[in-house]
Amino acid sequence: MYRKKMKKLLGIVVLGLLLVSCRYDGENYGFGKRLTVIEQNNDLITIQWFPNIASKKLIFNKAKKHCLQFEKYPIAGELVKGAYDLQTQTYKCEKPSVNGNKNFVVLYLYGDEIEALPEAEKHCLKFERSAKYKSKEDYKVVFDCVD
Repeated sequence: MYRKKMKKLLGIVVLGLLLVSCRYDGENYGFGKRLTVIEQNNDLITIQWFPNIASKKLIFNKAKKHCLQFEKYPIAGELVKGAYDLQTQTYKCEKPSVNGNKNFVVLYLYGDEIEALPEAEKHCLKFERSAKYKSKEDYKVVFDCVD
């Protein structure tokens, strides 16, 4: 009787450990990895994964965590689909930048217009002007510097 209870308890513990190891939000899935980093340095990270066990969000967050170590932001390159649905993507790690003159300012990798506005204002104030949102395309936000 004691052995039967111990076997049952051991079975519950093993099942519990299996379920915990299969949680969906981490890099590992069950007893395997959900993604593989092929290459990484301060300028890029290349990640390979199967889409049925790893989400695009998980892959992007891995790239973002890597690039933030160097105070950079990940820019996705071409997605390459291989055999058995295996996918590979390289993210370039790029620094945010502010460029412009007394008439306009272009903010690269500063998010949307609300996130970029403080930096745009700082730039335009150098010319005793104020920033006015103009447009956004991809990773760039453009403001006019107006009187």
